[in-house]
Amino acid sequence: MKQSRNPQTVHPPLAHYVHQIEINQPTKILMLSGQVGMTLEKEIPTEASAQLEQALLNIKANLDAANLDVADITKVTIYVTEPIDASIRSTILNDFFGSHTPCMTYLQIQALANPALKVEIDTVVYK
Repeated sequence: MKQSRNPQTVHPPLAHYVHQIEINQPTKILMLSGQVGMTLEKEIPTEASAQLEQALLNIKANLDAANLDVADITKVTIYVTEPIDASIRSTILNDFFGSHTPCMTYLQIQALANPALKVEIDTVVYK
């Protein structure tokens, strides 16, 4: 069982996430390696926002392969090497997650493994 919470003793979430998710008696947990904004053909968009969208598509493809759904995502950590405008980022994440709100961390870091990459997303999935 999975229960989402935003304790009233902590500030409300600042974006599309929840402060905590408690998991009891897991039936299936999927850990994804960091997914980047690279297509199946190994193309990398130049814009960070396009890489964010592609990384999310790659997450969805991984979920499909494991017979899981976006609503099963529990924790997301997004690493970016350059900022993505908050309104654009929110629109992309809202379109992907819909009404689902996972735990989420967003970090700006210096670099990723490939200099062309600007976005990488770690994901934990529970069903």
